[in-house]
Amino acid sequence: MKPGLSAALVVAALTFAGAASAQLKWEAAGSVGAGARFKTGGPGAELGPAFGLDAHVALLPLVRVGGYLAHDIAPEDGAAARRAFGGGARVKLMSPWPRGDFQGWIFAGFGYSGITRAGYRGVATASRTPGEAPVPQVVDVASAGGGLFEVPFGVGAAYRVARPWKIQLELSGRPGVGAFGSVYGDRAYTTLGGVQGFLPASNRDAFGFFAVLGLGYEP
Repeated sequence: MKPGLSAALVVAALTFAGAASAQLKWEAAGSVGAGARFKTGGPGAELGPAFGLDAHVALLPLVRVGGYLAHDIAPEDGAAARRAFGGGARVKLMSPWPRGDFQGWIFAGFGYSGITRAGYRGVATASRTPGEAPVPQVVDVASAGGGLFEVPFGVGAAYRVARPWKIQLELSGRPGVGAFGSVYGDRAYTTLGGVQGFLPASNRDAFGFFAVLGLGYEP
């Protein structure tokens, strides 16, 4: 190959690579807000704090793919709060309108959350000694853990306040499937008198609803 042609091909390749790199759009955001996790057949959920991180790259002008990390705390009356630490993949479909500094999108994904509950002191109907009739008394309930798969979906909107920064809001639901672990099983306890027993199994997390406000970065 002639030296002149080789040099021309190298220059063309570098020019194409630079153009492709300049066209590659990516974004990242951190968010904080509140959420509630509802259980199968259980009482109404209580609001707790929620936090998140997500990042995406643009496959097409209106299609972005990426991943997310999430953490939330689900208070529960009469028991220690459940803490969820999760993450997964998700796809964003951007709205062609409005344009400019405003953005809108819908998203869906698939992920996994580990669920933990610290040990706590509460009141349960238990026997003081073996063979006695159970009565309400103070017990120490053991810590527990588990997990479930989640299918997050929702809508979002953002406003660019100053390039490259934007403020965004997302509303999402997270149906849960395949929940497992001791956090959903019989809960071991010990009375102050040393008697051991089990509280009935806890209902499983079925659906979460979250609203988070975030700060996004999009070059």
